[in-house]
Amino acid sequence: MDESHHRTSRFRVLGIIGKGVFSSVIKCVEEGTDVGDADGASAETNGNGVGGRIVAMKIIRNNEVMAKAAAKEMRILRILCHQSTKLAGGKARQSRKEGRAEGGHKDGINPEANEEDDDDDDDAEERERRERENHNIVRLVEVDPGVSSAAADAYLSSSAYAAPPPEFRSHCVFLFEFLPYNLREVLSKFGKNVGINLTAVRSYARQLLCALAHLERHRVVHADLKPDNILVSANFSTVKLADFGSAFFETDFDNDPTPYLVSRFYRPPEVILGLEYDRMVDLWSTSVTLAELFTGSVLFPGKTNNDMLVRFMDAMGPLSHKMVKRHALSYSRMGLQPHFEVGITGGTYQLRKHDVDRVTGQPVCCLVNVLSAKADARLAQVLLRASKGGGASERVDVLKFADFLNRCLALDPARRLSVRDALRHDFFVKKKKKVNT
Repeated sequence: MDESHHRTSRFRVLGIIGKGVFSSVIKCVEEGTDVGDADGASAETNGNGVGGRIVAMKIIRNNEVMAKAAAKEMRILRILCHQSTKLAGGKARQSRKEGRAEGGHKDGINPEANEEDDDDDDDAEERERRERENHNIVRLVEVDPGVSSAAADAYLSSSAYAAPPPEFRSHCVFLFEFLPYNLREVLSKFGKNVGINLTAVRSYARQLLCALAHLERHRVVHADLKPDNILVSANFSTVKLADFGSAFFETDFDNDPTPYLVSRFYRPPEVILGLEYDRMVDLWSTSVTLAELFTGSVLFPGKTNNDMLVRFMDAMGPLSHKMVKRHALSYSRMGLQPHFEVGITGGTYQLRKHDVDRVTGQPVCCLVNVLSAKADARLAQVLLRASKGGGASERVDVLKFADFLNRCLALDPARRLSVRDALRHDFFVKKKKKVNT
């Protein structure tokens, strides 16, 4: 029996987490290991009382194309995970207090419930320590979290991080820490159709932005952020980015424009328009996800790329003429019909709106004028309705959230907040506690 078979045979399957076209993820127990081998992992015992840590095993479909994609994903994960460990200065010691979830809907989850009673400075220091240790990226189990900084430096300076992922019966295999939920499941559990409370959204937003900052340092773009690909800890206090199967480096030479990168509801306008894209793709997807968490509904539920553009402009105002002209050139190069008809002078444009005739059921296309919209007011109204008429204090917080989203969801990626500036937004400024005298 070869070494890879022996390695993978130590795992007992507990269930299927998810199945896709290109891979499957299963929940396993690594028999003969101690739960302490993994940071905060849960334990499982068999009938003989023999336990082990729980892991998530991602098995890639067996073909040459997927093997190459898996090698790229593994390289990205190794870089992100090793750098997280290096910056932590050693093994991450989990000291988080257990969060509480007491019921459903907007008051049912509060990742910061136990932070409110602590000193503000202590909170900031603890939060900074946590962010420094894991960067909110799902941990690759094969990377030892106890490795020293010197060892991590040596590893990264070698070519080892580019080695292919381990195999089992010719399938590429990834082993990750096990996190029991994703944000889609959390939303369904605590805020189906109504959303979760703003305190929880704020906590998750801060963590996700810290994850994006870590990706930015290594010029990595996730390119498929959505609630399904953001995992949540058992106590609902921590979120981590997962599924880097679509990720790429900004420096990759083959990042040609494609209108179908990123899942449609979370796809930014620059992708749909066939323009060049970068890390701002992830900021858009994250912001749309945060809006969905608060409202309980998808922010832009377009049925097609064309419908997505209609919804973008209804909510956020018209696209700039510069973006529309660049879009027309890009689509022409790709042999596609542009979504807009540009005027002869280039100063005006109309949308080619695609629809279905209600009588014949046949597809139709018509030119429509693009009207200006008060974007700030539109999004704020959506969020205020979702807050269910809270008090004056909550209204102020919701309006701060609306301003934060408006700045992160600028249709032109060049006008969006940087991740660093997003973390400094008033939405994240903690309220000063009143001192009774």
